[in-house]
Amino acid sequence: MTELLSADSLQTTIGTIQPEIKNFQTKGSNGEDVIIPNLKCHRMNIPSSTSSFAQKIFPFKKTLGIAIYGSNILNGRTIYNHIKTIEKGLPNEKYTLDEVEKY
Repeated sequence: MTELLSADSLQTTIGTIQPEIKNFQTKGSNGEDVIIPNLKCHRMNIPSSTSSFAQKIFPFKKTLGIAIYGSNILNGRTIYNHIKTIEKGLPNEKYTLDEVEKY
């Protein structure tokens, strides 16, 4: 029996920026020139994506697939790296889904 699993290959996150304009020039209500040295704009949330290495489904021991959601980084390492580290530490045998959940 073959099962097909699929997931999106890009991680989308929301980043926040707060633009700042230096030496902003405008006119006051009396018509005089006004210069604002540091004009801070409102914070803006923008979506950003990473490369295809942020995939959210990974092979495990060539017989299972592990799907994740959320951030692709945990403790400074990718989820893929964590999964492969666990996989290398296990003997080469077939695992059931219940056995994999223990790790």
